[in-house]
Amino acid sequence: MTVPAVYGTWVFWSDFGNTYQALSVVICLVLLAQLGLTVSIGVRPAPDVPWLRLGLIALAFLFACGVAGVHEGLRPRKWCTTCP
Repeated sequence: MTVPAVYGTWVFWSDFGNTYQALSVVICLVLLAQLGLTVSIGVRPAPDVPWLRLGLIALAFLFACGVAGVHEGLRPRKWCTTCP
């Protein structure tokens, strides 16, 4: 998920306004944080279940989904002539 998000942000950077660009950066940073947490679970395995790191991954995922919903709402609908 991280690579497509970063690549899409880079490719389509000039197509949208500042708010859309800022939300794109936030999504990329949250997904990179998720990737870091996931790697940390694999690299530093705990003797028991790393609940804190798993909880942070879940919260980051929910936060990224919420920001992505707002992000998608800002995109202009060029293909839809009857959309609000």
